Amino acid sequence: MDQVSLLKPYVKFSTRPRSIQALPQLVEKALKDCLVGVPGVTYVDLPGDMIQMKVDADEDVHEDVLVALKDISCSEVLETGAPKFLPEPSALYRACKLIKSAKFPLIVLGKGAAYSDCPEILRSFITSHNLAFLPTPMGKGIMCDYSQLNVSSCRSAALKNADVIILVGARLNWILHFGESPRFNEDVKFIQLDLSSEDIGNNGSLTSYKYGLVGDIGLTIEALDKLLKGYNAPSLPGTLKDIIKSNESKLAKREEYFSTSSLLNYFQVYKILKDIITPIEDDIIYVIEGANTMDYARQCFPATMPKQRLDAGTNATMGVGLGYAIAAKISHPKKLVLAIEGDSAFGFSAMELETIRRANLPVLIVVMNNSGIYHGIKPERYLSNDDNQNLPSTALGYNVRYDLLAKSFGITGYYCDTYGNIKQSFTKAVDNYYKKGESSLLNIIIDPAVDTKLQFGWQSGGTKKKKSTNTSSPKL
Repeated sequence: MDQVSLLKPYVKFSTRPRSIQALPQLVEKALKDCLVGVPGVTYVDLPGDMIQMKVDADEDVHEDVLVALKDISCSEVLETGAPKFLPEPSALYRACKLIKSAKFPLIVLGKGAAYSDCPEILRSFITSHNLAFLPTPMGKGIMCDYSQLNVSSCRSAALKNADVIILVGARLNWILHFGESPRFNEDVKFIQLDLSSEDIGNNGSLTSYKYGLVGDIGLTIEALDKLLKGYNAPSLPGTLKDIIKSNESKLAKREEYFSTSSLLNYFQVYKILKDIITPIEDDIIYVIEGANTMDYARQCFPATMPKQRLDAGTNATMGVGLGYAIAAKISHPKKLVLAIEGDSAFGFSAMELETIRRANLPVLIVVMNNSGIYHGIKPERYLSNDDNQNLPSTALGYNVRYDLLAKSFGITGYYCDTYGNIKQSFTKAVDNYYKKGESSLLNIIIDPAVDTKLQFGWQSGGTKKKKSTNTSSPKL
């Protein structure tokens, strides 16, 4: 398969070296393209004959290649980093004037802000000017989720009421409803901070093109901070404070466990897990995928540090969870990697359990098993169908034993269907991770939530008033 051509539309640079001598130069270019400009993926394909090439230990034919490859780790690109630049002064003044005129300015923190590696600059800017903020899923942790300026608990109302929105490394894509009414104020103005001039003005921000700020996020925020010296944003509207209080109370209610024979829901399971890992939450990397699994987890697991979580991302891709978990553990070997998977999402890449075990990469995996996609079906329907021929396409096998699959690879598996054994099993799994460096999988049987609607949580409610102006194409 020509993987180079296959990947070219999706990565910044894709190549295959024609010879071993060409490898160092191409690897260094791949590294540069990965880091410079808008960060993104690059791909270097190594042909099979090159991987299996035999070299005499006494020969120094390829010594220059080995030296060049080792030198890449201390190359100029890594030492100096990507070039940084500021927006034009007139654009900065224009943006500041707009912020000062706002009745309710709101900052939206995207994953671009997280990967700009300037959390302290952003935290200082937001707190010193009393600015409300809303993190996107992978922008969480730049500001601690426990902050009183966090409006995640009144997300819909905040987006609807904000008259000026500062987009920091975020795109107005499906995650942010393309910036359109009725989700957003019809007259909202966007100040879009981005490294890419082509992304300025996309979708809902098209009418705010003149407020776009193209430049390095850290330098741009520092410049705005100086120009806004002495400015404090108006206090959060009382109606939003009431909504936050009400929604937090509702979440606490959903997390409550009542001693009954019924299966637990997502919120109750997450509360058990959260209570156990709260003391170590700064040292965890979360990998979360699956529609409801991911949607509810965003509410239940607060982020305290940037780049602390990976999920389906911009393209809403399923099946990436275990691959993400493996990469996270390799790049952060001292962090506890916790992969929380919906059973459908887990099915896409479940065989990566073998990789985890073979490579001796301790990872904790939780499978939220509701026997279906989004939701399950009534158990009696499995008994009334011969060979399951008439089950809906969203149904999966009933209470599949993913824990036994894990055990077949040498990973400790737990079957959990009660409050007590979920708490006991997860406590033991965390303990074995720290004491033995052991991977574990918890197969948690949850309420199938029969007959619930197939949709993401953010899709509920609201009707479009105008035709979509979506102009953005999927980007990695």
